[in-house]
Amino acid sequence: MTRRTTKNTKNFYLQWVSKLVLLRFRSLRTIKSTLRCGSRKTNLTPSLQRNFGSVLGILFLFLFLNQSVLALDLEETNYFASLKANTTNVRSGPGSNYPIKFTYNMRYLPVRVVAKYDNWHEIEDFEGERGWVNQNLLSGRRTVMVRTAKTYINMYSAATSRSRILLKLENKVVGKLIGCKKEWCKIEVNNKKGWIEKIDVWAA
Repeated sequence: MTRRTTKNTKNFYLQWVSKLVLLRFRSLRTIKSTLRCGSRKTNLTPSLQRNFGSVLGILFLFLFLNQSVLALDLEETNYFASLKANTTNVRSGPGSNYPIKFTYNMRYLPVRVVAKYDNWHEIEDFEGERGWVNQNLLSGRRTVMVRTAKTYINMYSAATSRSRILLKLENKVVGKLIGCKKEWCKIEVNNKKGWIEKIDVWAA
């Protein structure tokens, strides 16, 4: 498996350090400087010297973070899962401190897990949108979603279009995946089990 670095995490720490530096500069109460001919010399008050020492400490912390914490190694993956809860908040980075990017309101919605960091997983939905969720929000239950340009697709009693039609499924209907063989997948929808063509679903 390959590894890559997330830019979201870098941006978070850069913003955090920048805010700390800005706050320290705002706390500077006095600035006393004199300019001399031929050379520039700045005389700093003891208060200003202490504040600049704090700023330098923050900048040192920034350099340390830039070399270590900011370079998060992500384990790239590629497998399907589903959402465990009826409502799932998806964040912009691997942690609860990252802002919510969007929210899903469907239980067992199929997703592709594309990366891991600690106990956070980056997921991708059927439209290619990506974000981060805690691993506790994912279920190992396999589901599929109908993705078709047709008005509906047929669910058959056997893995052939010559068999009896059990249900007509509209686009974006989600069903439990039982298994696939060749060009057909067996699913369960509304407590009925049947076969659909693999080309008409996502996450099989």
